[in-house]
Amino acid sequence: MPKMFANLYTYEKPKTKSLTMKKESLETYTFSVPCSMVYDIEAQSEEEAREILLRNGGIDIQGEILIEYGDYLDAFLVENY
Repeated sequence: MPKMFANLYTYEKPKTKSLTMKKESLETYTFSVPCSMVYDIEAQSEEEAREILLRNGGIDIQGEILIEYGDYLDAFLVENY
């Protein structure tokens, strides 16, 4: 029987390592990436807007994350386990 048809008639165990073996050898790396938050605040003045931001930022006011490719280049390793 030609070799290219051999697997049609017999079962051969794949010659790859199991995925669980590969996962066990991986480590986890935790990075911190600098970014900015952008907030739109309606107020009578900049001073009032700043007070609102300090008082309610992150609680009642939702910001928008601003991240650029260069921020990923500035990432630093926090933890490795």
